[in-house]
Amino acid sequence: MNDEALRAVLAEMRDEIRALRLAVEQRTAPRPLREPDAALIDLLRVAFATFGANDFTCAEAVARSSPDLHAAIVAAVGDANPQRLGKLLQSIKDQSVCGHIVRRAGKDRGVALWMVKGVEGITPASLPPSR
Repeated sequence: MNDEALRAVLAEMRDEIRALRLAVEQRTAPRPLREPDAALIDLLRVAFATFGANDFTCAEAVARSSPDLHAAIVAAVGDANPQRLGKLLQSIKDQSVCGHIVRRAGKDRGVALWMVKGVEGITPASLPPSR
């Protein structure tokens, strides 16, 4: 293969890699959420402080229910109902909400696992206490 042919192949590969990177970035970039309410923001803040980097099921979140987490779940979905909590998390999956992103972390025995991730340097230890 001569130099010109090699350059052409490398240029094609470069263009394909750029296209793949763009596709991956667009697929994983958090979507901005329109006007989240205070109950949703509090739920994500408390869930992040409670679970940190660990995944959880909605049933675990409801069963664990520290007073702060229980109050945040009830305020966000109306009662301590795992199905309602799951629907809420599904509706905001991969969206940026005041420094947090909800991600699906897979399944455990057919039940969705969720993870609340902090963005922009937020860690559970840096959060103020719940109200």
